[in-house]
Amino acid sequence: MDQLTWKDYPNPTIVWVRNKWSVRVSIPTQIRHCFGNGSGTTSNRTKSTGTPDRAIAERMKHDLGNKIYKEFDEAQKAYANRGDATANFHAIKIIHEAATELDYKNGSFPDLIPDTDYDVLVAMKNDLDTLANLAQDSREGKPEHAETHLAVLPDLALLQKATYEDTEPPESYAHTLTQIKDRMNITGMFSLRQQSVLIQHQSKIAQSFWQDLLTAAALKQGNKPPVFEAELTGIDISVLDNNLTMPTVIADVSLFQVKPLLDQDVLKQRVFQLYAHVWMSIMLILIKRTIR
Repeated sequence: MDQLTWKDYPNPTIVWVRNKWSVRVSIPTQIRHCFGNGSGTTSNRTKSTGTPDRAIAERMKHDLGNKIYKEFDEAQKAYANRGDATANFHAIKIIHEAATELDYKNGSFPDLIPDTDYDVLVAMKNDLDTLANLAQDSREGKPEHAETHLAVLPDLALLQKATYEDTEPPESYAHTLTQIKDRMNITGMFSLRQQSVLIQHQSKIAQSFWQDLLTAAALKQGNKPPVFEAELTGIDISVLDNNLTMPTVIADVSLFQVKPLLDQDVLKQRVFQLYAHVWMSIMLILIKRTIR
């Protein structure tokens, strides 16, 4: 959400408080989380005029209202800064987990700060991005035989339903998916855990951190700032109340029902699409449980 400006704030009003007039401004609902304990229950800001004279209070309303508006601005800025710091903390944690799980540089990886050598940072990002792309390729191997498509479709549908309801431990999902993966003749060099951390690494929160870090490091070290793709395409992990929240992947099983005369290429595409949905659902469950 963009920061609210003075034109978005309610007009100040005069209220009688403790035998004197005060100026009160309602806090817009969009920014109430910036005040009090963050629960959004603080609904207004009030400043006393110090006088019981209504005429004097009316003359003070404009200046006191502006002071409250400045408090709104400052609160939004402070909240945004806290949010950036929290997001960076989680992004660094995600990158460290990926590097650790993949045994990057035998566990000796650089500090993720602008003072670290720019080329070293670029190399680390590129190496992890390359591994993430390899992991994605291993997830996207396609089944070859129509008979296999028909056999695994019911299992995929049931597994998709189970992951959506999140009623079983992820180990059971992983076991079932591995069986389906074997039947579909999909091979891969990465474990589910490695897939999980690499998907996290490609998330928007981690990649956005990388972009900011490399830009800051380049400018600080006298290098030309890097140019990145216009849009980040990874999963959208967000920070809410200092915790990471994950998107939900839902595949409508009815879209993948097999018709007797369904074209085999279409069948293959639909089965693989459902497989991809189920795989991502399991990855998100694993990620949720490892980042808590």
